[in-house]
Amino acid sequence: MYLSQRDQKTVVIEGSHSAFCVATYEAPLAEKVIQTTGRFCLNAVLQASPSGHLDGQAVYLIFDLRQAGDVTGACDFCALHLNCSTREYRVESYGTGGNLRVLQTVSNVAALQPHHPFSVRLMYHADAIRIEINDVRVTNNLYVGRWPSLPLGSAYTRGVGVGVYGRTRALVSKFSISSECPALRVPGYHLGCSVDDLTTKPLICDDESVEAPVPYTVMAAQEIPDSDAELVAMIEQDILRESLHVAFDDVAGLATAKRLLKEAVILPALFPELFHGVRQPWRGLLLFGPPGTGKTLLAKAVASATQWTFFTCSLATLTSKWRGESEKLIRVLFQMARARGPSILFFDEIDALLTKRGTASEHEASRRTKSELLIQLDGLAAGGMHSKKKEGNGKNEGGLFSSHVMVLATSNTPWDIDEAFRRRLEKRIYIPLPDMHAREEVLRIHLEGISLADDVDFLQIANRTEQFSGADLQHLCREACMNPLRRVFADLPLDEIKAKREAGAFGEEQTRVSMADFEQALEKANPATHAAEIAKFEKWNAEFGSR
Repeated sequence: MYLSQRDQKTVVIEGSHSAFCVATYEAPLAEKVIQTTGRFCLNAVLQASPSGHLDGQAVYLIFDLRQAGDVTGACDFCALHLNCSTREYRVESYGTGGNLRVLQTVSNVAALQPHHPFSVRLMYHADAIRIEINDVRVTNNLYVGRWPSLPLGSAYTRGVGVGVYGRTRALVSKFSISSECPALRVPGYHLGCSVDDLTTKPLICDDESVEAPVPYTVMAAQEIPDSDAELVAMIEQDILRESLHVAFDDVAGLATAKRLLKEAVILPALFPELFHGVRQPWRGLLLFGPPGTGKTLLAKAVASATQWTFFTCSLATLTSKWRGESEKLIRVLFQMARARGPSILFFDEIDALLTKRGTASEHEASRRTKSELLIQLDGLAAGGMHSKKKEGNGKNEGGLFSSHVMVLATSNTPWDIDEAFRRRLEKRIYIPLPDMHAREEVLRIHLEGISLADDVDFLQIANRTEQFSGADLQHLCREACMNPLRRVFADLPLDEIKAKREAGAFGEEQTRVSMADFEQALEKANPATHAAEIAKFEKWNAEFGSR
């Protein structure tokens, strides 16, 4: 720790390889008096400054320090974990013995950026906290649960300060304790603003009523041992941070698949009071069908249409050469999904992970991985929904648990999936090749914004592309649109092409796509899916598919 050479009022904290580095705040006497009242506000201006080997971007605002040490379990403090790499903050409680409780997680915080200072105000009173980042209230009356036996009004003398973990550099340009803390009267409730409000404009949540119900998006406390911190960091890389901007209308046809996905994800979020008991949302969905039919595109539409945490589960992340590491990764994945719930775990080409067990070529490590995944999926089934109302008349109003997790998977070879996993994927939705009307719609989507001649007949092209998948149609459109460019640029030297471009010789008229271009493209194109494969999909759908 040292003073910045640029600004002698800024303190620089640099971390080591695998330990917490904490700078405690030695407050003036007047601020110590405020802190001992048990009702105070921490005011800080912080900045993550990665450079060279100090490439970490996580800063900790610590407000209940007993001790700090390496990651093996010598830590006992509560902190606001501000990650400028993932733009996410978490309220974390570290306990002796290596246990970590994540009390709250909020993603997509625009203010958290490396090399950009941000202000934090953390107000504490009666074992509850309120947090403001850049004057935007992001957490309101979150119950911490570390001091339930501390009498209200008794002296509070635990440490406060700023910390970093690992190779991180943090700049602290302001740190003080003030009495600007309102009465936090709702211990146990989190009335934070939504992620949309946080990332767009300042918005203050004024509802501080004691009778306020617990929202369904409350972050469930989740214990994750400190020894799994590296695994958590690996899985965090698979969390979708930005909207993919894919709507269900961008997917041609597939009305049944869209309806089932909306029933599973969209409607429970909009009408949680309707989805309880036997009507609880599906927890496992499988999209199967020939390659290129829009399975992954539908998953992207689901991710764009919800505020659920979306994990893109990669085999590269979930598999490891070290014995037992893959099982730990799967366990931590589901723990993180429950902690950030409601969540979606998306497995693309899941047949590569969930092949049938008991074959001669199956490795022992693969069996252990599948067993752990089965255990976690069984845990989802046992999770259920809210069965009792928190307030009021005691009637069942349903609603999603904050730990609700749904598995969304795709497969091109569903017959290779193990029977036990197939049963846990409750809805198995067939994504067939597009019919004639869907093919026409796909063509219009791909050719939007392209200059077309008047003789281009979408219906005729759709009639001549039977057994073409959506990907096949995309390739056909690309080939047809390249034909006029080939005519324009054929045999021209590079210098002449540049000269004509500057002269404006390549206008819309020269690059317009005609029906003749599609005729040439159709002569070269063939569907990627054989009729025998389609029959195999239809047979499997008749035996195991959902409708």
